[in-house]
Amino acid sequence: MEKWESQILVLYVLLFVCLLGGQIKKMKYTLFFLFLLQNIDSFALEQRSVTVQGRSRIYLIHIPKTKNPDKPLPLVLMLHGTGGSAENSSRYYGWIEKAEQESFTIVFGEGTPRDPTQPAHQDHNPNIWNDGFQPNNKNLSNDTLYLQTVIDNVANSTPIDRKRIFCTGFSNGASMCFRAGVELSQSIAAIAPVSGNLWLSHPKPARPISMMLITGDADLLNPIHKTKANTATGHIRNVLPPIFTTINKWLRIIGARPESKEVVEAKGIKLIHYGKTASGKEVFVIILAGQKHDWPGRDIIFTDSYEKPPKPLLYATETIWDFFKSQ
Repeated sequence: MEKWESQILVLYVLLFVCLLGGQIKKMKYTLFFLFLLQNIDSFALEQRSVTVQGRSRIYLIHIPKTKNPDKPLPLVLMLHGTGGSAENSSRYYGWIEKAEQESFTIVFGEGTPRDPTQPAHQDHNPNIWNDGFQPNNKNLSNDTLYLQTVIDNVANSTPIDRKRIFCTGFSNGASMCFRAGVELSQSIAAIAPVSGNLWLSHPKPARPISMMLITGDADLLNPIHKTKANTATGHIRNVLPPIFTTINKWLRIIGARPESKEVVEAKGIKLIHYGKTASGKEVFVIILAGQKHDWPGRDIIFTDSYEKPPKPLLYATETIWDFFKSQ
């Protein structure tokens, strides 16, 4: 189905719902279908599968329309958080729209259920990534192998620029992004995790790569200072190290000193820059005032009061792509 045909179909459904409801003031339906109309390109996703450790696993891919379809494009890997999915992350972060604007291929990976013998469930058996937080859990999948297999699978069928492969992710997906930046450094050019930690105790990548971390000073799951962190359900979990433990690990990877930094603060945004080092790599840390455990600027269809949410301090997707472009 062509894009214009899909748009007409959505408009017909919108009109039908309005007439069925009897009053157009039921705006939640109107807003929902307008959202679908604005994001119709998200339906152009292709699902592919790869076999990893004898298990079939899926990923979603969106290849932008370009004047030269044979030209190798950059590749961005996006990894969802705990309980998420490839489909969800394809819809709520604006990566498909950005891929169309900037001409890069976007892949949405999908983790595996915490209990791999049971179907995935957002609450009771969520999809997770083996990010290194539980190094002795033998039930977890080899997600490093999965991501490398996905990269190779994409490259075998789609022209991609092997020197411009990037990885980003949120929460547990951000921590997996860190792990991928260590264990797949020969494939990945740079990483940009959002609200995550590097759990590997002694990371030793084959080569140093640049990193951008975006987090919030109100994020209780990834605290700026050492604290007992709250889970999404409000329960207290393990005492977590401050986020600068992760930052200092990456500074050692690229050969930068913690004191060699530039700090800029304005309008609730704190930017810390380390480098460039002798290796030519650098680290950016962005700390957002009042930002909780969420993707800054992500799409929100509804709020409890049906009011427009406050304007974010920063749009993470745009900021991350600008960083990737510079690498």
